[in-house]
Formats: sequence, structure tokens, C-alpha cells
Amino acid sequence: MGTVSALILGHGAGIERNLRICPLCKTDVETVAHFLLHCQRLNQYREEFWNRLTSLLYSNTHDAQSILNFLLQLDENTKVRLLLGGLKLPFESKLNLIIDRFITVSVYKMFKFRVELLAQ
Repeated sequence: MGTVSALILGHGAGIERNLRICPLCKTDVETVAHFLLHCQRLNQYREEFWNRLTSLLYSNTHDAQSILNFLLQLDENTKVRLLLGGLKLPFESKLNLIIDRFITVSVYKMFKFRVELLAQ
């Protein structure tokens, strides 16, 4: 199954469960939420993401901790929407743009890293 198709169609769109197992961690069905939030092979990448986002926020706003708390307290579906660019953030527009750009680049790099791991 192609790199993108399993991830996008992994919601069960007629694909047998055993064909949707995450090729990286091999522990769960690969869905967008699994890829973005749960895959064990990407834990280090996610930790780096949150560390870099924290640094970015602290260098761009005096309200960094409350913004981080807001982002961390989002439920799983809302975090997925945030990471896919489908969530309008309630902060001032310049900060929203900074966060959106950071997330877009980070998710792209995470997917690229996934593709590289699968090519090994």
C-alpha cells in the first residue's frame, strides 16, 4: 500500500485492518491521529516539535505559557485539526500566522521523516 494511501484511507475505507497497521511501530492501525499524536516511532520527533514550539512562543509573546496550556489541553480531534491547519486559533493574527507556519513546516517534515523511515 502506498505511503499516503494507508495514512489517508486508514479510517477503514474498505481496507482490511491488518493492512492498515502502522508500518513504523506495528502496534496500531495507522490513522492520521495515530501518525500525528501516537506512533511510538515518532515520539522523539513530537517531543522536539513541542520544545521548538515552546521556544518559538517564548520568543514571540509574553503570554507563551497560557498559549501552550491552551494547545496542550485540546482534545485529540481538535489537536489533529490544529496540526492539519483546520483550526482557527484564538490569538492575535500575527501570532496565529507564526504558529500556523511553524505547524505546517513541522508536519511536512514529520511526514517526510516517515517516508524516509519507510524507505529504509
